[in-house]
Amino acid sequence: MQNHSPTSKSKLAEDKAHFNSSFEAREYLKNYYVHIDSAMIRKYVLQRSAASETARIMIHLAEAAVPEIRSMFNSPPVILELGGGPTLYQLFGICDVAKEIHFTDFLEDNLREIRKWLQKSKGAFDWSQYAATAIMLQRDDAKANSKEIFRLEDHLRKKITKVAHCDIFLPDLGIRRKSYDVINTHFVAESATSSKQAWKRAIGNICRKLSSGGCLSCRRCLGRVVLTAFWARNFLPLKFMNLTYAASWKPTVFARLKLV
Repeated sequence: MQNHSPTSKSKLAEDKAHFNSSFEAREYLKNYYVHIDSAMIRKYVLQRSAASETARIMIHLAEAAVPEIRSMFNSPPVILELGGGPTLYQLFGICDVAKEIHFTDFLEDNLREIRKWLQKSKGAFDWSQYAATAIMLQRDDAKANSKEIFRLEDHLRKKITKVAHCDIFLPDLGIRRKSYDVINTHFVAESATSSKQAWKRAIGNICRKLSSGGCLSCRRCLGRVVLTAFWARNFLPLKFMNLTYAASWKPTVFARLKLV
């Protein structure tokens, strides 16, 4: 049991007395709960749009994945971006915790877009607004200046050391490296097949690519339900660590994945 000095006890009693005398429930409600932005909730919480899904993934990475990765590893891990498509928004928030990032996708056209951005080629897609969003989420601040955005983009370019083909239906994912500390993948397996058996096989392949003590950060669809999840592979089956969002008012049941 923790011992409290007379001074600390006196201070605690003073704090309690102040709280009892100064806190006003009605004032608190007026300051924080009189107005709710229903339009914003409809647009970014209830509406199933690409913009709302992108926002959720970026928030998940900033608030759940990045802190967990920092706590799990003594040194920056190598991160596999699996099935990243032609997009980079999902990497601005996590590049700071990575030793390096290996970007992979099944389609060469997607990889071509990534290479264009990395090489600052003419006509490359502009990801600056997403870099700005990542900065704002990191700092919990509503603004980011052009210099900060440029630095983050340059930082990500340096962290992406490999751009390569992948195939989630191959046992090794079509990737030579034996395992990864962190795998970041969103809407990949369910987007690649309508077969439940093929989906389960792909998930097994992905999980087996994790190093011992590694972790998987993903977002996946189950019918109309979207789950954001974070697992750590300390043993098999995978230990379920964090479920941060379910896009349904119905109760969501999560089944632990078993690898065979």
